[in-house]
Amino acid sequence: MKTNIAIRNRLWTAVLIVAVVTVFLFGISGGLTDLSAWTSGIAAACAEAAVLLFVGYALHRRNSGSAKEPYTIALGFVTGIYVIAVATEILLLGYLFKISDHAYFTIQTVTLIGFAIVFFLIRTAGNLIAKHDDSKRVQITRKQETLAWVSSIRDKLNRLPGDDIVVLDQHIDKLEDILRYSDPISHSSLYELEQLILRKISLLEDQVTLIGEVRKEDREKAVEEGLNIAGDIIRSVQDYNQKLLQAKRGST
Repeated sequence: MKTNIAIRNRLWTAVLIVAVVTVFLFGISGGLTDLSAWTSGIAAACAEAAVLLFVGYALHRRNSGSAKEPYTIALGFVTGIYVIAVATEILLLGYLFKISDHAYFTIQTVTLIGFAIVFFLIRTAGNLIAKHDDSKRVQITRKQETLAWVSSIRDKLNRLPGDDIVVLDQHIDKLEDILRYSDPISHSSLYELEQLILRKISLLEDQVTLIGEVRKEDREKAVEEGLNIAGDIIRSVQDYNQKLLQAKRGST
């Protein structure tokens, strides 16, 4: 985190230094009194800053692992077009074909504003897509972890002796299949139900542990309670899947 902040600070420092130096070089080249020269300097400084900021943005997205190539390429393309446009305007309007200072300044300003708007829109779209993909990745990982958790509970059950756990093993196997083929992308309205299912799975894990620890005469009751918990989880997951399908249909 501190490294990223330091890099960002150095980038902004470089942008500021390059911009100031560029503006003054153009101003000096115009004898300090030519407004067109100062306008050219400001425009060139903005173009240089745009390049540096794009490079910084692209590096940040790549290092964070959330870079979206189409959007990064689009930003690079827009930045390149802006730089070419500024250079062309400086050469043609600032030196070859002299126009009024006000008109020249207005043209450069419009070019800058147009670039800023397009750049902002593309960057915002890229950030939103990256955020959405990150959210999907987290939810898929969460589903895999839940499935692995249930599998570990079943493995724990299968290490216990006796034939009285066969039906419970079948219930947990069914739960695994339902979870495996469930849609991993959740909906915000089902958060509480999702947490309830996780708490029930935790209860099932505790119950399997209890089955292995209780006395022989109490084991039948413990297994029966495990069956009730597993069946309740299966019904909850099926209810969750149904509500998830309805929620996604309602949001389309």
